[in-house]
Amino acid sequence: MDKQTEGLLKNITERIGWKLAKNIVGRPLGVTSIGLSPLIERLQSLEENKQKKVAEHIGAVWQNLLLSGTRLIKLYKLQSDEIRTIRNTISSLNRDDSSFCRNYPYPLSKEDLISADTDLHFLDTSATNVNQISLETTLLTSKAYYTETIELDSSHLSDTGLVLRSNGGEIKCKTREVTQCFNTIIVLPELELIALTVDLSVMPRAESERQQFLLEKFIRVTTGIVLPLAIDLFGLVQEMYEQGDGRVSQMAFLTSDGNTSSLKLRPGESCLRADSYHHGGEEASPILTKYKLGKIWDLADSDYQSLPVELVLPGKRAMIDKPNSHLYDAIIDNCSSIEQIIFIIKKMLDSLASIQRKRDADQAA
Repeated sequence: MDKQTEGLLKNITERIGWKLAKNIVGRPLGVTSIGLSPLIERLQSLEENKQKKVAEHIGAVWQNLLLSGTRLIKLYKLQSDEIRTIRNTISSLNRDDSSFCRNYPYPLSKEDLISADTDLHFLDTSATNVNQISLETTLLTSKAYYTETIELDSSHLSDTGLVLRSNGGEIKCKTREVTQCFNTIIVLPELELIALTVDLSVMPRAESERQQFLLEKFIRVTTGIVLPLAIDLFGLVQEMYEQGDGRVSQMAFLTSDGNTSSLKLRPGESCLRADSYHHGGEEASPILTKYKLGKIWDLADSDYQSLPVELVLPGKRAMIDKPNSHLYDAIIDNCSSIEQIIFIIKKMLDSLASIQRKRDADQAA
């Protein structure tokens, strides 16, 4: 395995974690291990005639992750002429001469990334059809800064610090880190819809505002289209909880006595609908107002494994009582392909359509 392929494998693991990387990289190649370093050693020890397959597989996994991974997503409903303008304009774009574009599809090294600019750069556009849904996906990249809290190594501590640590103390510091984000614009022509996704595989959601701004600015400057407000997703919290598909992985809610509470899946649990504490609360007081929800679907990745993908609707307590509060974004997690991203988008759209049908029925009654 050459250095470039080894670097891609390390980038894959950094973005999606070891557990998922082991499943989507190691298992299809018939190689397992207890960690990244042993996996690299085992792949490097394979016969020379298998090294090409290893490189091709890891490259394909990386290409899929450029469009998936963990993403903040916003949905926008547009007019047909606006969709047409966006499609026509983007189809005529070419890559610039930046280091990002010259290095594509590979990420920049940390050293090159530090000296790179912070603009948004067009990389590629691809058209495909997923479960009879046509889509055109545009990939853009940008450097992003984020804050990370790390525990200080002993070599950086004074004698007092070493004593404090030996007594059970934790000494941490905040550092400013840099990453390369791969953001996307997904156009769904027949649905007159576009989805903007921001790469959160490394960068936290709390620091994603600039990337969101760059995506919206790209559309405005490139196509002349000013995006409307994104679709409000807050109604999906209760709607998607009530639907029987998938597994509820986390939730936050307001109890009948006005207190807030939250739950997350514990080891060994499958779905919070069956959680004894929550089930007891639902029985005692059927009206538990939910404002945050996580839902998992186990999608078949091959004949021998399924991978859990998750949608998180990160509502806040204040959204319950304030009519002007809206939830414009959601988080998609653990996806390893554009097909999985579209699966979750379709689930969101189906639930939004269900909410609209219920409203229409109430108005007609």
